[in-house]
Amino acid sequence: MEKIVAVKVVEGESADLDALLKELEESQEIILVEPFDGVVFAQAFISVTPAALPVLLRWIRSRAEARKSYKVAVNGVELSGYTPREIARVCESLQRLTEK
Repeated sequence: MEKIVAVKVVEGESADLDALLKELEESQEIILVEPFDGVVFAQAFISVTPAALPVLLRWIRSRAEARKSYKVAVNGVELSGYTPREIARVCESLQRLTEK
């Protein structure tokens, strides 16, 4: 069974998401999502495959390091206030998706 994750960034950072899709060679369309709070996000759905996983994990880690913000959304649940170690644990759980 194919595992798919939704990757979401604030609209102003959609170029980062586009760069990730190009690196993954994904032909997915970036859609704009506006929850009730009015903050607009750019979102794309990405297949978590053994080949895509290292690219996705590197992208997550580099964004966290560059922005010094540690917020991750997994399966629609937004998690914030994470330490770098906790971000690594989230990445490990993504990696386990490909092992099943």
